[in-house]
Amino acid sequence: MTAEEPGRDQIIGVIARLVGEVIDDDGFFDTEISGSTALVGDLELESIEFVSLASRLQEHYGARVDFVSYMAELEIEELTDLTVGELAGYIASCLAAAQARAAGGPETGG
Repeated sequence: MTAEEPGRDQIIGVIARLVGEVIDDDGFFDTEISGSTALVGDLELESIEFVSLASRLQEHYGARVDFVSYMAELEIEELTDLTVGELAGYIASCLAAAQARAAGGPETGG
């Protein structure tokens, strides 16, 4: 990982902040979010909130991360069980792949 690549904990922090903006519930900030936190099961995100989260992730990470395509590839059970850690892992792999492409090296995932 380079200084330009955020670590998994940093990505989880970004996701937590963006989920907080999407939910916009004063009680949300009492909720601890970790890698094992399920977006639907624990945070009770609804479909419109997933769309809003995807939009905010796109704004934050740019074209390097395509959350909408990632979600479209998931089965309904996978989507309802999706954790913050799994999403962070996907984002990390996209960022690594984008950096490898920029450096002219082989892609590492995404």
